[in-house]
Formats: sequence, structure tokens, C-alpha cells
Amino acid sequence: MSDSNNITVLNPGLYKNLLAQVESIYRHSNELSFKTRARYYEATKRFCKFLADNFRLQNFKNVEDRHFKAYVEHLKENNSAATIQSDLSGIRYFHRKSGSKNSLSPNSKLNLPKRATGVKDHSLLDKELVNIRQ
Repeated sequence: MSDSNNITVLNPGLYKNLLAQVESIYRHSNELSFKTRARYYEATKRFCKFLADNFRLQNFKNVEDRHFKAYVEHLKENNSAATIQSDLSGIRYFHRKSGSKNSLSPNSKLNLPKRATGVKDHSLLDKELVNIRQ
């Protein structure tokens, strides 16, 4: 099965079930901005694919910390620090809204890579300044 974002799923029935639960939360939520909720929803859809393929989970409120930590390790393989932190925020948002009794680890316990701020110098070079003045 392929999702609208070209997500190939090994267990389409489980994925659809998880996605229906998350979509219900998404439609009935009135917190945050439209774009933030949409961003969180997309991140949680990817998490649902991971859950369906690796853990065969059927109910989103049954997500445990071990599922979450396994997904964090999966994300660390090829995502930037900012993307990982945004995705985890989205997953936590929908997990909290699902009414789960389980708690998920905070970022400080997950050994996440640090966001790099101020690494790149965006100021103009001398030859660029000369071209602007002309």
C-alpha cells in the first residue's frame, strides 16, 4: 500500500487503523495553528507506518516508551536534529490527545543530536558588497 506521501507500508490494515485513530484526533483538535497541526500530523503518520511495520501495534493509545525510543533511533540515522525534535513534538502531541496512560521520555533522556545554530556565516563577502554598490 502507498500513502498519499508515497509511504510504502508492509502492513496496510494496521497502518490504516492507526491512521484512522490519529486522523480522528487531528480533526477534533482545536489547539495550535493550522500549519503546526498539519506538520505534527505528517510526522505522526510516519510514526504510524513505523509502528505498523515494526511492532504490529493496533491501538495508538497503546504506544509505549520502548516504541518511541526505537523510532528515535530510526530517525537518528538520516534526519537533522531540528527535524527529529519537531517530529517528536508532533508524536507527543497526538499521544497526549489519545488519552494514553503511558508516558513518553523527554528529549533530555533520548540522547538527541544538538541543533546547530550560528554555524554558517550569512554575511556578505567583500566582492558581493562591491557588486551591490555598483
